[in-house]
Amino acid sequence: MNVLVTGGNAGIGYFTAEQLAEAGATVVLGCRSEAKAERAIAAIRSRVPGADVRHLPLDVSDPASVRTADLDPLDAVVFNAGIADAPNELMFATNHLGHFALTYWLAPLLTSARIITVGSFAARSERLDLDDLTSAGDVTTKRAYGRSKLAQMSFGFELDRRLRAAGSKAMSVVVHPGGALDSLTPSRPGVHTRPASTRVAGLLLHGKDSGARPAVHAVLGGDVEGGQLWGPRQFGLRGAPHLETPHEHMTDERTAKALWDRSCELTGLDLGEVLGL
Repeated sequence: MNVLVTGGNAGIGYFTAEQLAEAGATVVLGCRSEAKAERAIAAIRSRVPGADVRHLPLDVSDPASVRTADLDPLDAVVFNAGIADAPNELMFATNHLGHFALTYWLAPLLTSARIITVGSFAARSERLDLDDLTSAGDVTTKRAYGRSKLAQMSFGFELDRRLRAAGSKAMSVVVHPGGALDSLTPSRPGVHTRPASTRVAGLLLHGKDSGARPAVHAVLGGDVEGGQLWGPRQFGLRGAPHLETPHEHMTDERTAKALWDRSCELTGLDLGEVLGL
């Protein structure tokens, strides 16, 4: 199994890559920094001797760079990379538009792949403003982040609807990590050092190693189907992967179609055409 994980050098992405390598997958870490990728690869191989893992130079803000990449057909891609503390327009461009465009450039490799979008619990309380998708107006950074993750999730559900309608063998699945904290995440040399933990947080939330499990299950699980949402079992915040019912605003088809059309305009890419949708 050949899997690309964007942002696979740190956080949720790192632990997704580590757990997939443990399961025997060939893992490609899609990230900008070669030095950080090499540290992540070393950390994975220290726990999984002989792990088949390598680095693909990739900046999600410039997804066209994969045009020249030497990649084999993919069994799965995990759209994990993202930013949470940046200007609102940049968060939308990176978190949503970057992965929308990356789907376009990877299309020839995704004909029968599982396309996994990592959303966020933060999207539950947000709504997309079709007149201000990039949150350029008077919107806080926290709310803009939630909207950018909602855009990702809305795209993931819409992508699967279109894949099903076209009779594609590919599927799109949406996941979220719940409440994943650095303070509850185990250390990995060169990648993450665990800070002081708190007992209260440990009762309610979990670490990023656990937060990666819904994405790993979406890649490997025999019970996974396109259009599903997987997250942690306990209140959507912690625990083993669990099939969830998406909130209605996440799967609203009118909003998703408008987002799709606008994303094509903003990127200058006709994703439906390249995917045969």
